[in-house]
Amino acid sequence: NLIITVANINHRKGHISYLAVIKKLIKDFKSIRFMFIGRDDLNGLVQNEIKKLQLENHIEIVGFKKDVDYYYKNAKICVLPSTWGEGSPTSIIESMSWGTPVISYDVGGCAEIIKNNFDGFIVPRNNSEVLYQSIKKLLTNRQLLEKMSKNGLINSKKYLLENCTNQHKKVFNQLIN
Repeated sequence: NLIITVANINHRKGHISYLAVIKKLIKDFKSIRFMFIGRDDLNGLVQNEIKKLQLENHIEIVGFKKDVDYYYKNAKICVLPSTWGEGSPTSIIESMSWGTPVISYDVGGCAEIIKNNFDGFIVPRNNSEVLYQSIKKLLTNRQLLEKMSKNGLINSKKYLLENCTNQHKKVFNQLIN
């Protein structure tokens, strides 16, 4: 039961407010583990909060990793708790390409990548209760998790370089003609 967050640790990525959701989840799921992957821009602030909330046995911060495939491959769910400032997060596309469903707040372009209730969940911004319920739903509904995993694999293919290049060519050709 590994849930990952692939995002540099800074205020806009929502790690600190996400800790309250994690605390609630570990009461329901004793074997659940969380992993934060990304550069620490807050100089240990999140680690201090983790200690304060006594979550050290449930959350591992592994820092920046150049290659995160191992983590996506071994995760059950990827959560992006960003509260603002997202464009088109690569972590969502990468996660889906490994068949790992994504749950994200509805910020920036996240809802343009994730098809809500199809290959992941889009949660109203800063709604920690809906975030909690969405994670819980995937952890308790194996069929839904597998369905979203398969759908994410399909959805991620449209972001392959070849497909994006072909779409650009199509647009440029329409402009020329």
